Amino acid sequence: MAAQFVDEIDRNDPLYLAQKENRHLKDTIVALRDELEVERNTSARKTQDALALANNEITQLKETAGALRDELEAAHFQTQKQVQDAIVASSNEITELKETIASLRTEMEHQKILAEDAKDKATRANRDELRQLQETIGELRDSLEEKNG
Repeated sequence: MAAQFVDEIDRNDPLYLAQKENRHLKDTIVALRDELEVERNTSARKTQDALALANNEITQLKETAGALRDELEAAHFQTQKQVQDAIVASSNEITELKETIASLRTEMEHQKILAEDAKDKATRANRDELRQLQETIGELRDSLEEKNG
């Protein structure tokens, strides 16, 4: 009878029901722990993926900012170079114009001196010719007076 007693378990026995519920609760706890571990791993992976994505975006933005900074500096340098080239060109043109003015002024003064010399020479020539003509007139008058006498 004792063997029968061991084989036959009263399924309505409170101890049996408590052990069955205990086993069920332990299985539920293990399943919930496994699910929690999976959820933690999934959450950690999602967090790492989001962090990696954010870091990649930050890196790209830093690279873009650096490239834009370099481009801005290059544009600024190019503008400065163009301004400097324009200043040099203007300065060269001003120097050439001043040299041209000085040359023209010198040429004008030279032409003025030549014109004054030519005028003086023409005035002397006219005076000499006038004196010669007056002398000739005087000689002719004297000669006429001698003949008419």
